[in-house]
Amino acid sequence: MPPPLKPLPLLYSLPAVFALALLWEMGAHPDQWLSVVLQFLPQLRGVFCALLMTALALLLGHGTLRLCRFETKPPLSLSLALGWGLLSLYVCLLAAVGTLTGFSLFLKGTPWLTLLVAGVVFRDALRELIAEAKNLALQATTSIREYAKTLPAFAFPLIALVIPLGILTLLRLGLTALTPSFQYDVLEYHLPAVRQMLNTGTFAPVEGVRYTQMPQAVEALYAFGSLLEGGAEPFAPKLLHLFLALSTVGVLNALLREFKTSAALRLMAAFLFLLHPVTFKSLSDAFVEMGPALFVTAAVTTWILAEHDKKYWKLSAAFFGFAFSCKYTVAGLAIIPFMLTFALLRWRDKKTLKLSSILLVVGGAVYLPWFLRGIVFGHSLFPPLTLPMRSDTFDLSLAQCMSSYHSIHTFLSADWLRMILRRIPDVGALLFIPLLTTLVLPQPDKRRRALALFALLGYCVWCTARNPEDRFLSALLPLLAGLAVLLADTAGRFKSLCTGVLGLWIALLFITQGLGAHMQGFLQSGLGILSPREFQEKLWGKPVVEFFNAIEAATDKQKNPRVLMLFEARAAALPSYLPVEFNTVFDSGPFWRLMQDTQADNPQWVIEQLRKRGITLIAVNEAELARLLATYPAQAAATDLRYQIVQKSQRTGSSFDPAFLTQTKFYPAIYYAPCGAEVVLKRLNAFLQHTRTASPLVWQTDLGGAKLWVSKIQP
Repeated sequence: MPPPLKPLPLLYSLPAVFALALLWEMGAHPDQWLSVVLQFLPQLRGVFCALLMTALALLLGHGTLRLCRFETKPPLSLSLALGWGLLSLYVCLLAAVGTLTGFSLFLKGTPWLTLLVAGVVFRDALRELIAEAKNLALQATTSIREYAKTLPAFAFPLIALVIPLGILTLLRLGLTALTPSFQYDVLEYHLPAVRQMLNTGTFAPVEGVRYTQMPQAVEALYAFGSLLEGGAEPFAPKLLHLFLALSTVGVLNALLREFKTSAALRLMAAFLFLLHPVTFKSLSDAFVEMGPALFVTAAVTTWILAEHDKKYWKLSAAFFGFAFSCKYTVAGLAIIPFMLTFALLRWRDKKTLKLSSILLVVGGAVYLPWFLRGIVFGHSLFPPLTLPMRSDTFDLSLAQCMSSYHSIHTFLSADWLRMILRRIPDVGALLFIPLLTTLVLPQPDKRRRALALFALLGYCVWCTARNPEDRFLSALLPLLAGLAVLLADTAGRFKSLCTGVLGLWIALLFITQGLGAHMQGFLQSGLGILSPREFQEKLWGKPVVEFFNAIEAATDKQKNPRVLMLFEARAAALPSYLPVEFNTVFDSGPFWRLMQDTQADNPQWVIEQLRKRGITLIAVNEAELARLLATYPAQAAATDLRYQIVQKSQRTGSSFDPAFLTQTKFYPAIYYAPCGAEVVLKRLNAFLQHTRTASPLVWQTDLGGAKLWVSKIQP
């Protein structure tokens, strides 16, 4: 008889073959691989700093939880989640001191001093963490060996096939986090806020970007990581976003352990979350969606743990406060659904009111620093909810224009019900069906039905928006993935079938998300083979990249450069040290307020005013103007006959149509100007014409009729 099959060698065989093939390829082309390694060094610095920040967050969270003296030991993943939240508040405090004193505390030594002080203050917690890490490593090794002995022989080839795919997918996520930012929202909203913190040391909002007046807990982490990294092209924001996602996986694992779920199913839940198309989209750039995902999952987990220890309820409230400090959409996606679920399940309990009060008080205390910051710098809550707290630059018409693109359906209306059905594919059938099944079928644990009700209410609130952004669903995806494996775990004789379906779905996601041909540019950029501008050229096109290169080249020779960008808001595509004035499509800015002055009829007067503000360069992107006119015009464009004619004749397959430039008056900052759109448009055209002829032209190009140009303003 042949000797019995040894499972562990077979388990490692395919990964070993993969590693040998990689080493063989490196040996065949050593010069190419050496070049890749050298180009990868800046990225390695970013990885090191992100790991260091993770260690700091874990230390802060674990040291704080030790002081609370819980009856049951909190999982380390909750310590890490709490640490991320505390670290964001710490950065908020630094910026507040800088704001009050006028002195920037964002010095290069601040992060390192923070690490040193934290290590001294929480030295006992640090020793505990080191000892626990050793124990976890030993337990993991033992558990894997014991678990492998219980598996049938046919399972090992499948496992050996999945391991390389899992490694490749995690590599893909990691390399994507090492690419330069390219998404509009990131370059217009999130990273400019980070640059403002780094350049001023305060939380003063970016003028022309109303978003920066709102809470920015995740951006605070990005700023701290970028400062710790100290590079001209920081990789920390995207890496920290990935680390927040991995922290979410840890909290999801702790949640499923409370339901006695097997290790294999917990691993499946992790991959269902990480490989979900919405998660992949969010992790493609330095968005902030993984912050709410982490804190909402942590809040729900501590809510479950509060059944054994009431102290966890306060921790759950704190996590909801951290989530709300990341993004206001959390109020509809998580906080309101949670309170409704809690009220429905415990409406007979006399302690319901008390616990609800704790949720509001503790969560509000965590959010309070951001609320006070909003009062200092302008309105704190989303307009028009806080009209009494408007800043001097607040424009109600522009705020209403933005609200028109984010309007909501009437509750229980036919449009709202159609939206609920239409957006199910964004969640995925394999996550949505378990959600409904958990609500309908009898459950061995009432907490499962509570989780399902909470997630469904959050999804329904998300669907009230007329055009809900799929990224906002990230806050609910970990719970949906957990509900899917919980249903498989309690499926009885159908458990193997349900587990197999989930496994096949994960394998499909491995192939489509991790090995897609479209990922070649991301992988090359992440490895340092493509430069940041070469990578952006693949996504934006050559003229746009040359536009940013021309701005950078022109300012290199100027003593105190300051750029005014018109119609282009991707300010973070320029070096972080370069001051830039700009405005998003739904905001006004200093330039547009200047256009409302009666003296702006004289273009030379406008140039003199810009010179007084230190502007040395003007950059105009008419191609971006055409795109914005096609996608986000003023509300009146919907009923304008000429605009509708242009809209119907728009070329298909094009990201913009220069024909929209004839409708420039519908650019929101022009249309809603108090002095009238026609007046501002006349002044703008005269100013642009005068600037192109009277000022030295640095660079220009024509993109299908839309002009992109850069011009100097002489001192």
